[in-house]
Amino acid sequence: LAGRFAAIVVNPPRDELYQAIDARLEAMVAAGALDEAAALKGLGLDPGLPAMKALGVGQLIAHLDGRMGLDEALQKAKRASRNFAKRQLTWLRHQAALGGAAWLDSGDGIEIISAKYSESLKPKIFSFIRRFLLTGQT
Repeated sequence: LAGRFAAIVVNPPRDELYQAIDARLEAMVAAGALDEAAALKGLGLDPGLPAMKALGVGQLIAHLDGRMGLDEALQKAKRASRNFAKRQLTWLRHQAALGGAAWLDSGDGIEIISAKYSESLKPKIFSFIRRFLLTGQT
């Protein structure tokens, strides 16, 4: 059975995205991410396992091992997270080019959705969904 689908990419301005990533990592550390990293380290898991490669884990464990200060570990974790977000956006742009995703951004005739996600975006997103369901166009 063939089906139709549309992916909606909400693309915030890069500086806002990076600020949100940085703030999230700081909040995670404040909420106990160091304790979680210490617990993972205590399990003696193979460093090649996906859980040990999660964003920030290696940097926090390096801090716990005394190989870098907390500020350096946090800066490196932020950089790794921003780089990951950039790779995700590149992948999504590629999907949009293949017709598998609708890129909601300027210059493409689709209403711009570039603000930080909030309840205020719901009407714009649902408008896009209704248009897609009625016309099949992204």
